[in-house]
Amino acid sequence: MVRLCWRIIGQSVVCCFKLEPNLYQIDYHDARERIDAIVGRLRRDSTGPALFLLQNEKQVRGDLCLRYLRNCLEGLGAERREYEIGALDMGGDYVETFSHKLADYLEVDCRSEGLIADVVNKLCENALNYSYCILSIQIKQEDEQNPFLDWFLNEFWSPLSDRLEQMQQQGEEVIIVGILSTDRYLAEEQLGQTFCRDVGGSDRKFFDLPISAWTEKDIKQWLRGYARPTLSLGECTGIADKVFQDTGGIPIDAWPAIQDIIQQLGRKESA
Repeated sequence: MVRLCWRIIGQSVVCCFKLEPNLYQIDYHDARERIDAIVGRLRRDSTGPALFLLQNEKQVRGDLCLRYLRNCLEGLGAERREYEIGALDMGGDYVETFSHKLADYLEVDCRSEGLIADVVNKLCENALNYSYCILSIQIKQEDEQNPFLDWFLNEFWSPLSDRLEQMQQQGEEVIIVGILSTDRYLAEEQLGQTFCRDVGGSDRKFFDLPISAWTEKDIKQWLRGYARPTLSLGECTGIADKVFQDTGGIPIDAWPAIQDIIQQLGRKESA
């Protein structure tokens, strides 16, 4: 169990927060269940790509859900390779930035006319040396339609899926996990009929992980599990009620509110 602890420095009391790594336990219940089901399926059938589309990543603290996903993926095998592209929000050409960053990872000549084909082939070749590979990207979605997302799905991920299918037919088993998080919700038409949105999956294995706001009950249960015995049951109830009323349970607002209230309680106890 993770608890709050108080350290007395001079006349002041400092709260040592050790709760944040466990914030994904507040809810993300649907996302966690879906992740568990998908990762279980990947254990049984480790051929082909699996793309996790994490929506509205910043507002809902999707980094915490990604932490849970990564923990689950670690169980797929000890040997793995990660290509972390990072945030594509530099205001430039997303396609060029993505392609060149991945090419650098793979030691592919960026001047190649068939750059994407070369990148896809090298990525698949490298994946043969590991239990699985992870490719992670985060994009800002300022408009309802995102040109990079369309390009990524149709011009990169689909050819990658085709290449891996060819390898499967040749008896090679490779899994590549792509994690693409966005700061806004995805438009339905961008996913299209080719890309699945359920645990049942398809040959191309696309999975959408929408994350909901926290309910008052979610916050209360989380506080009872991770903040007691430092907080009483009544304090957990009071904090959950106020945080939900003030923030509507939106994680990016709710977490600072939780911190602030607990700090205030600590100051009162030290008075």
